[in-house]
Amino acid sequence: MVEYEKAYRLQSLPEFTRPNWLADNMLDGNIPIIGLLRNSIFYPASGLDSDPIMHLGHHFWSFVYADYGYEPEFIKATLSAERFAGYKLLGRRSVSENELPLARWNSESDGWLEGGNNREARERGTPPFAQWALLVRDYGQEKPRELMSLLFVGAEGVTLFKKLYVDNEVAPACLAIIQPSDEMGENWTNFNDPNAYLAKTVMTNPSGSPRFLLYGGNGQVEWCKSSPWPEYDKLLAWPLERRINQDRKDDPLYSWKGNREGALSLWKRRQ
Repeated sequence: MVEYEKAYRLQSLPEFTRPNWLADNMLDGNIPIIGLLRNSIFYPASGLDSDPIMHLGHHFWSFVYADYGYEPEFIKATLSAERFAGYKLLGRRSVSENELPLARWNSESDGWLEGGNNREARERGTPPFAQWALLVRDYGQEKPRELMSLLFVGAEGVTLFKKLYVDNEVAPACLAIIQPSDEMGENWTNFNDPNAYLAKTVMTNPSGSPRFLLYGGNGQVEWCKSSPWPEYDKLLAWPLERRINQDRKDDPLYSWKGNREGALSLWKRRQ
């Protein structure tokens, strides 16, 4: 039986103080996009996989998910559930086109997608949308409760990284590459390839590259013990447990995954 590590116990991860923009009533105002992006975790081809939140929610305050294969109603329903990754939903709202011009960005993504290897992957994409949720975990008397921001964007991940992070001159603290379905033909480019579109876009960001990489997926536990990108060569934690079989059992895009074994690894970028 596999003995999994606990990422939240790692002393090598940063301890960010709670940002001023993160408050119970934050959904009532304009989205603080720069605050959400700074020191965030960016997860392209995410679905609604709660693994990054489960493992890293004790260290990071903001998660940005991107996936262009989901209908808005499914995301709304999932985020409205009683629990998500051990956190309770405090509130959720749609993000307007005035706040994030997703329709315009989507039209500009054609140039990227034409260079991909699967036209069907692009054709299954849904109209762009964004949902912004505030999650909370209450520990009672043990410790102060945790607030967390989750921005889910129904858009293509590489273009979204360019528009959110590069254009706003900010870099995420961590990138998650978890089962992006390259081998199933559901992703237009290979996220694992250090010479492909995602890696080039992330690593050439003038504002810097993520300090950490959360990597893995389904299959044998041992395979994710190697980093896909050479810049991330310091292994901080392995193996980290996956919860895909519990959290995605109603997910229409992941029903094929069944009960496969899998794991994650956490890497740090070389200085």
